[in-house]
Amino acid sequence: MNENEPKKEQAVLPPAGTEESVSATDYWQATAGRFRLASRIFLALTLLFAIAFLSVRYDAFTYEGFFGFNRDLGAMTALADENDRNIYYTYLSGETVQDAYRGGVVSAGVSGAEIYAANGSLLLRVDFQMKTPRLSVSDSYILFYDYGGTDFLICDAYTELYRGQCEYPILSGFMSDAGYFSLITASKETLSRVLVYDSNFMPVMSFGRASVTVSAVLSPNGKYVALLGVGSAGTVLDIFRVGGKEKETSLLLYGYPLAAGFTGNTTLAVLTESDAYSITLNGKIRHNESLQGRPMACWISPDGLLVALEKDRFSGEGEILFLNKRGKVKLKHEFSGTVRALRLSEDTLFVLGNEQITAIRKKDGAVRLVFDCGSEAQGLAPATGGVRVFYPAQALRILTDD
Repeated sequence: MNENEPKKEQAVLPPAGTEESVSATDYWQATAGRFRLASRIFLALTLLFAIAFLSVRYDAFTYEGFFGFNRDLGAMTALADENDRNIYYTYLSGETVQDAYRGGVVSAGVSGAEIYAANGSLLLRVDFQMKTPRLSVSDSYILFYDYGGTDFLICDAYTELYRGQCEYPILSGFMSDAGYFSLITASKETLSRVLVYDSNFMPVMSFGRASVTVSAVLSPNGKYVALLGVGSAGTVLDIFRVGGKEKETSLLLYGYPLAAGFTGNTTLAVLTESDAYSITLNGKIRHNESLQGRPMACWISPDGLLVALEKDRFSGEGEILFLNKRGKVKLKHEFSGTVRALRLSEDTLFVLGNEQITAIRKKDGAVRLVFDCGSEAQGLAPATGGVRVFYPAQALRILTDD
């Protein structure tokens, strides 16, 4: 067996010749019976809890809430199958984009999008027309928008929730875990415009910006929005309370702005072409790391910042850095070649090159796996026990079990 291939999990049957020995058919029938019994017990306990809750809070009962609860309950078996599945979706012509969503996958193209559960079953298909589809995913919602166009759309796993249209072309979008979302658009009056909507799809902020705005990210709780823009002498970072008019914080940082993201409700990671920062809502710079190379790719998560640096363009020599949420460098790993995407999944860093994926252990930088993914791999997303690799018509799950 090729050691670069992901390991496949196998069912373990009781050994033959013992009192516990059964046929494969009997084994799976017994397993299925135990699962059905456990499901019935869980359903009974859930109903008892619902009855007890409604007896105290009858005012909390709504048709929409009950309908959503019923759909989530029906999807539980799909989520339970996450560990074993590659997910196959419709091949879409034109530009496509994919991401992980609630254990499954969302895939969007010029004519619409599909959302799949962890077991590969289709949950939702929505139709739209977007020349350059983009998406932003949170724990519960998905924002689809047309880069360079004016249309946007909000969905959850089961239904289309809202369709909207901006006055000017959309340049970027971001969806928060709280259901608040932001859009950056062009503008005739200013260099850019930022729009922020609440979880009921109502606009709560709209203002022009004198600078080109690169990023407008919201805190997980939806209470703050951080705007990253181009200033006359570097990067401008402005932080607002959502719905407020005055800035909570305004900072001028070194270098051209590249990316920003909340690592918690009160801390930000900011990446420029020359530096990486960890910054609090009140404007305190917890740490500033000068970069020894040109950023090629990055990823910001609650764990911190991953960035790939090109140190020598001719030799291809580079470096992968992992900085924790306090901005401190916890891993430096020498790397050669182009880096197209980075992801952190559990205790492993994944690096997508031109035709290979390299898995690097976070604690010591040891290479756990090199996988030949081919040139058609389009992106990565964290997955239980490994990573998902997106192709035009499938999301392949690669395991890193030692």
